[in-house]
Amino acid sequence: MRKLTFTFIAIIFASTIFAADFQPIPPELQTKYHFDLSKNFYADQQAFDKDLAEAKSVADDLQQYKGKIGSSAKDLLTIAQKLERLNPIAQKLYVFRYLNYSIDTTTEAKFSATDQAVSDIYARVAFVSTELSQISTSDLDRLIQQEPGLSTYRFFLEQNTRYKPHTLSSDQEQLLAALSPDLSSWQSQLFQRLVDRTKFSEIETAEGKLNVYRDRAILQKNKDRNIRKDALLKLYDEYSSNADLLGFLLIKEANTGNSLGELHHFQDAFDSSLFDAYLTDKQAESFFAEIGKYASLMQKLIQVRKEHIKKISGIDPVEPWDMDVVPPDYKRPVFTITETTTIIPQALAFHGEQYIADLKRLLDPNNQRLDIVKGPNRRPGAFSMGVYGLPYFFYSYVYNGYVDDLITMAHEAGHAVHYDLIYQNKVPFVYSDGPSYFTESFAMLNEFMTLDYLYKNAKTKDDKIFYLEHWLDVAMRRFFDIVMRSEFEYDAYQKIKSGEIHEPDQVHELWKQEGLKYVGEDYQKHDFLKYNWSFTPHYFQSPRYYINYLFANLMAINYYQQHQSNPEFDKKYVALMVHGFPDTPANLLQKYLNLNPFNPQAVKDSMGVLQQKLAELQSLYGE
Repeated sequence: MRKLTFTFIAIIFASTIFAADFQPIPPELQTKYHFDLSKNFYADQQAFDKDLAEAKSVADDLQQYKGKIGSSAKDLLTIAQKLERLNPIAQKLYVFRYLNYSIDTTTEAKFSATDQAVSDIYARVAFVSTELSQISTSDLDRLIQQEPGLSTYRFFLEQNTRYKPHTLSSDQEQLLAALSPDLSSWQSQLFQRLVDRTKFSEIETAEGKLNVYRDRAILQKNKDRNIRKDALLKLYDEYSSNADLLGFLLIKEANTGNSLGELHHFQDAFDSSLFDAYLTDKQAESFFAEIGKYASLMQKLIQVRKEHIKKISGIDPVEPWDMDVVPPDYKRPVFTITETTTIIPQALAFHGEQYIADLKRLLDPNNQRLDIVKGPNRRPGAFSMGVYGLPYFFYSYVYNGYVDDLITMAHEAGHAVHYDLIYQNKVPFVYSDGPSYFTESFAMLNEFMTLDYLYKNAKTKDDKIFYLEHWLDVAMRRFFDIVMRSEFEYDAYQKIKSGEIHEPDQVHELWKQEGLKYVGEDYQKHDFLKYNWSFTPHYFQSPRYYINYLFANLMAINYYQQHQSNPEFDKKYVALMVHGFPDTPANLLQKYLNLNPFNPQAVKDSMGVLQQKLAELQSLYGE
């Protein structure tokens, strides 16, 4: 989803803190690491209602143009300008309620009401997109000649014509827009309710009682193997109590998505989603097939890690709850929030001064744009979110101070700063967002570069091993995990559509087959892993989004490679970021970076980088 100085001694210090004495966010700072939404959104309900009234008023004003879109160049420019006013307001209303809901899920009723209100507003103006899709290229040329101000919106208007074969009548599109919450929003809310109602166990540790769900990242790093095993088995046992409902939910999600896709004359839901991203199902399938040829590389990484863990710990066999084991005398690096917000800008300095200045504003606790302190009724996961023209925010279920938390913040901060800079660069609203794999690729490069920074500046062999292992976890192991989750969702939708899958147990079995293909023996040995797919909230909160990570990961590895070898890359890369999305992805990548990541050859090139890094890790293990 979307979106600091210590000297280097901060990194050295971070690697010597003992976890039992460690406070990721000191108590005296915790109040600053909660959102102050009144500062950037609404001071009170009256201010919220004022924006809602204005959004409805703009939607009312647009009704006078119904049936006449494209008949007047002057009117078309007015319509475009009104939409540029309406969209940020509606976005602001929704984001405000969603951020409130994320930090306190008991506010679901207010979020649902706003979701419906915004959907109703968009339903009223759905005719605009319907009628825009009917404007021919020659008519658009004529209109722009009559009103030069329309030239700014050319690409936006041209893209509407792509949807001409997939656009229904104005009345039908208006009805679907009004029904959107009932068709597409309830799934994520039910998923959250299932999580909220589950009574997860608490386990006694040296750090106190830890919840097997909320604190699972901490528990899997515990030195006591029995605690790790108990925590993981209880987590799966308790989480899987909802397995039948989660499987049912995915089936219903897929049926709804496929039906809506077919209604708009697509083959299915994925055909529609990929079309939005300027991709095709054939491209997706070709990438799945090409990456599948390297499944053994994932298994090799897992086996190399297991052999090393066995060597340093004596554990045999190494099980899923042992994969985070470090040498017995090694103190795992942890980072206070102050250290994290110092390291990230140092690692990302290659972006330039403007980027780093905005990054520091995001990370400054006095601005209260981070909400990362654990508590009850919080939405799981991490994301950045904001509104065009206003600063973006970063939310995380909890900040524990591990390297995973640091990297997550670097990733989500990448989204936040990216969108901030687009606005600062005066990119029109209609070009302020684009295909998700584009935005995700920028955020993923932040992860690679931050880990690379930690690795290159590590002072001991054990620290180098630790950071290189994490680099491979992020760039390689997670990449294959992304492939698994993307291919699983894609195949699930196809098999649900054909009727091959109609029961939750069949959903779990489909995931198990992905696990056997890419992970191997663990999925044969541990049946509980077949429920692992359902820990992915994206399937319910952002259906069919995960495949964006696949393309993004490939693009980010290519960026990383070019950053290392091409002195001109950084400047061109930042220019690509800040200019928004005024053209197709293929054209933008060609213009700024001379890159084509949609060629299956990109898979081979990326695998070469990963194989080289794995060999580097094996060399460190052998020293």
